[in-house]
Amino acid sequence: MSNLFQRNRYDAAEVSAALAEILKSFSQDQSELPSPVVLCYEVEGEPLELYFSNDADFGRDLQIERATEVFLRLTEFDNQVQQSCESDFQHNQPDRSYKEMLEKQGLSDEAAYALHLAYITIGVNSAKLHYYGTFVNTEWDAEFARDNSGNWLKVNF
Repeated sequence: MSNLFQRNRYDAAEVSAALAEILKSFSQDQSELPSPVVLCYEVEGEPLELYFSNDADFGRDLQIERATEVFLRLTEFDNQVQQSCESDFQHNQPDRSYKEMLEKQGLSDEAAYALHLAYITIGVNSAKLHYYGTFVNTEWDAEFARDNSGNWLKVNF
């Protein structure tokens, strides 16, 4: 298999450190963080944006707590997405015309399933990772939910 479905693309310590630096820059007396927060962490050459839902009970402290939880799990979440893409590729080969289009562009069949993380939207008990196609025009979300025990579970993708 090619390296289009790479695992462990994000260094949790680096992402967490970048998040901590950004959060330090906001005033302690702000009731909530601005949205979006553009992190000074580049993911594959592009800055990673972080959005917060506008739930009434989603104040600054909870925003920070949830953002930290999500960023500590970013590699785990992304690995699940990459596994799903690889599995879809293995079970759903592109049709002939699509394969021909990819070949004309010098791309392999896997290219249809290669994704990059664009931004993250964090809610009180949810995280949506928004992906876009690396080589083809597509975008979709991978959603995770936090249960009452604090565990993050895959909802859809």
